[in-house]
Amino acid sequence: AANALLKILEEPPRDLAFVVLTEHPSDLLPTIVSRCRMIRIPPPSRDTIARRLTDTGYTEDEAAWLGGVALRDGELERLLAERIDVLSAREEAMAALRGGPILDLIGAALGEDPIRRYGALLLLVARIGAQDAETLTIGVRTLAQQDREALARFLQELLSASFDLLRSPFDPASERPPIPEIREHVGLARLQALCRAIDAAYRSIVVYGPPEAVLLSLMLTPGGDGDGE
Repeated sequence: AANALLKILEEPPRDLAFVVLTEHPSDLLPTIVSRCRMIRIPPPSRDTIARRLTDTGYTEDEAAWLGGVALRDGELERLLAERIDVLSAREEAMAALRGGPILDLIGAALGEDPIRRYGALLLLVARIGAQDAETLTIGVRTLAQQDREALARFLQELLSASFDLLRSPFDPASERPPIPEIREHVGLARLQALCRAIDAAYRSIVVYGPPEAVLLSLMLTPGGDGDGE
């Protein structure tokens, strides 16, 4: 199908334009990408998401927290259509996942519930930062078995969660839990190193690097200088 599309793109009918939509240009043949004019459409800003949520009845605190969640297609619309108690759902998800088996954590991080997924991503950052043995073994093997699209999306969302840990001032009194304890546990220098490593892992996966080797390299990222102060 891709080769058939390429032929039409090379010799298009008169007065006909194609609009090709993809989350990742790497999903397409390089020869198709080279014949297209690329227009990047950014996701809505946090402020835009927060305004839409407060307009439908969410509190400012709930809307601000949800604005940092890596929402997938359609999830914002579901949150707008069905008002939920965000803060309670967040605390319940974190309590259920913290200290649990790595398979449960990865399942939640790949799952369809955005609040539970985001909590799982934050806890995975903490485990990766600690070079947790279960994450390095069972976690790496489990993630490596995912298809490349799911794995690339997971790494993008893991990077988003890691950036969220870095964005806010390091002032526990002004933070929403559980970010302060995770940041204190991992440390600023290690978080910065992890962000670079996650980005490198994503780039390797989309160009068909070996998943298990890429993930193991990510999990063994050095901590960097300093202790996060």
